[in-house]
Amino acid sequence: MSSSNHAGNPTRNEKTLLKTNPDNSTKKNYINLYFFKLSDNLIVTYLYLIASILLNIVNRVLYQKYNFKYNFTLLFLQQLFCAIFFKIISLTSKTFKEKVGDISYSDFKKNKSQYMFFCVLFIINLFCSFIANQKVNTAMFLVLRKFLTVMNFLFDKYINKKALPNYFTQSVAFICAGSILTGWADFTSEGIGYLLVFANNSLSVIYGQMTDGFSKKNGVSNLKLLVYNGYLATPILFACIFISGEYKGLMAYDGYCYGLFFWLLSSLSLAIVLNSSYFISNEKNSSLFTQLLGNCGVIIKFY
Repeated sequence: MSSSNHAGNPTRNEKTLLKTNPDNSTKKNYINLYFFKLSDNLIVTYLYLIASILLNIVNRVLYQKYNFKYNFTLLFLQQLFCAIFFKIISLTSKTFKEKVGDISYSDFKKNKSQYMFFCVLFIINLFCSFIANQKVNTAMFLVLRKFLTVMNFLFDKYINKKALPNYFTQSVAFICAGSILTGWADFTSEGIGYLLVFANNSLSVIYGQMTDGFSKKNGVSNLKLLVYNGYLATPILFACIFISGEYKGLMAYDGYCYGLFFWLLSSLSLAIVLNSSYFISNEKNSSLFTQLLGNCGVIIKFY
């Protein structure tokens, strides 16, 4: 077997990655496993996939076993926990500061209008997702959310004019066909529910594309966007707890116990892993690649 690929020449996969993302260098770090070498860039995407599956399982325990069905409260706690966690890390970790940069009000003011816009977009997207979940059943919601990958693919291919590899096209075609076949017999919900899911998908594409362009243009790390997003979203979600009347349910809730707090802490911790790995994967690979791999998790979430 020729060893030319190990003498500095890029492999076929590296050429494909360079073609789809010319800003990336072909020099990459690998972790040697028994049968193959795994790129560091892929590890963070697999971490996102695993965290997504585990978070779904943990949230099911909260909803079904403890009857903790307070969505705004859970989202508020996740954003608050994430903001506090990264603030502590930014103050104590030199490596984090070197990679992400300064996180402060003076830094925030430099691009405050963009950060505010992204936060509003994020909150509206959350609302669409929240209401859509009430209008269609969980299985149908997951099926329709898979069209997000299709929409992102179409945007990259026809709007951004990216040269995507054939296996991307084949994967997206398979996802599209599978989604239609899976959900065809279950189109029984209100039309507004389907409309909101596709609004959720559209806003997700817009958010991903705009933040990606903003990050590259201004040299801002995706993790910094995540942190500022948490700072801005936390007070808005806190207000939503009162506006929606959810606080009344929290006051009347009689299931508070050590078990509930354990699963809540697990959910908050996994949310940090999920959000950070998703943003890092988008930065190192692409949002389309992250979503393609993320569809593997949907299979497990059905059961």
